[in-house]
Amino acid sequence: MLIIFSALPYLGGCGKIGGVRLRLDTVSGYRYVVFAIDEYSRFVFVDFIKLKSDADAAIKRCIAAFNATVGTPIDEAGQPLPRPTVRAVHGDREGKLMSHAFRAFRTAEFIHHTTSPPHDHDLNPIAERIIGLISETAVAIKDSTDAPIRLWPWLIAYAVEWHNTFTGKGWE
Repeated sequence: MLIIFSALPYLGGCGKIGGVRLRLDTVSGYRYVVFAIDEYSRFVFVDFIKLKSDADAAIKRCIAAFNATVGTPIDEAGQPLPRPTVRAVHGDREGKLMSHAFRAFRTAEFIHHTTSPPHDHDLNPIAERIIGLISETAVAIKDSTDAPIRLWPWLIAYAVEWHNTFTGKGWE
């Protein structure tokens, strides 16, 4: 199972006004969102963090959520097969993904880790497209409801739930 991680600040879709970076104060103090995307099902796990230094803990929570959420497949005879678990992660060169603490966690959990080259988003198309869809959906919800930008964690969480409702091949 491959999980694709990305951490980014969310600043209402634009991030800058007149070349000046916006300061974002949310109700709960969250400034970053960590996305974990199951490559097979496109199911999205999300966790919000206040500091980038919390990214490794957020990733561990996303892996735990995946391991707790994924169903147990059965074979043709109806016998349960081994439950899928996270065996590989792929992400950008986020510092916390490269840290000694996260390396020790990956070693203890037998998780393989790969990274994309710096500044090359074309090599991580699944994550980039899904995160883009979720961001666009959250901005559309914000604009249509006149919700204040400081509620962005709830807007993102709602967009993720909406995305996960339509994840899979049943709607094709």
